[in-house]
Amino acid sequence: DTWSPPGSGVVTGETGGISGIRTSFIAGDYVVMGTYTSPPRVVMLRRSDLLRVGALTLTGEAAVRASVTDGAFGYFPTAASPARIVKVDLSNLTVVGALTLASGENTVLSATSDGTHGYFATFTTPTRVVKVRLSDLTRVGASTLSVNDVITAANDGVHGYFGTYTWPGWISKVRLSDMTEVATLSLASVAASSPLMVEGIAIQDGLGYCCINTSPGRIVKVRLEGLTIDSHATLLTGDNQPGLLGHDGTHLLVGCFYVSALASGGGRALKVRMSDLARVGAADLPAGETRLSTGAFDGTHSFYGGDTSPAWVVKVALDGPTRVAGVSLSG
Repeated sequence: DTWSPPGSGVVTGETGGISGIRTSFIAGDYVVMGTYTSPPRVVMLRRSDLLRVGALTLTGEAAVRASVTDGAFGYFPTAASPARIVKVDLSNLTVVGALTLASGENTVLSATSDGTHGYFATFTTPTRVVKVRLSDLTRVGASTLSVNDVITAANDGVHGYFGTYTWPGWISKVRLSDMTEVATLSLASVAASSPLMVEGIAIQDGLGYCCINTSPGRIVKVRLEGLTIDSHATLLTGDNQPGLLGHDGTHLLVGCFYVSALASGGGRALKVRMSDLARVGAADLPAGETRLSTGAFDGTHSFYGGDTSPAWVVKVALDGPTRVAGVSLSG
């Protein structure tokens, strides 16, 4: 938590508008976000006041929809064929390395990390998960899953959990030590005709939580040991296309990509109690702050990024939830 960029905190002078934010993570006092644009861009903002302190264009790279960090560096997989993993030094926002995956390992749209290795999942039929040692960008293993089109990933340190963008949605459980797929779970009993599409799977005390991309959306609780559905709940009318974007161990923070019920045209941040999946609060956002597609959570606040042009970044306190601030990345 004491990490910060050198000097004044302004790490690069690159300017210009930012559009299409689709991934984010916390790095010390900052939030780092990446864009699903060609070429993609990486932007860093100070968490306290959403001051933009730097940006970087990943020249020559395909779009980015996922990222992981080890604290000092960010790792951004691309939607290229084959995909590439681009390593960025967060102290000065410079590219310091890249790894090209094998032929057929295309379009990585989700990733998770245990701090030492990154696990990068392809959006292909079938999906392959590639294990990479982050320190030197060395490929150390891979696994072909029995599911297709993985769109989200998380891990508990022992297993990785990979959710699909398919009809119905599936979750694949992979043992990280040897990259063996050990179980799969169909979500057909929750929503047979709707995809599982989430920006993150939350894991707490042997349980996993994910969203179903319906209108209104659904929240699903999964027992991870046997990979079975524990319970699920449907959100309210207007809580459409939700993504699970953070938790504090008691409550989930959920962002809605699309909210038809709001006259303002803004988005909506939801608070859901983890014990019984009850919707206990909502923050309706003003015009422009919509298409919430990613969020980084620091324990008290979530920093939502919008897949808009220009993009918005919105800071929401879990207590409430309450909108604290928002900034347009127009230039």
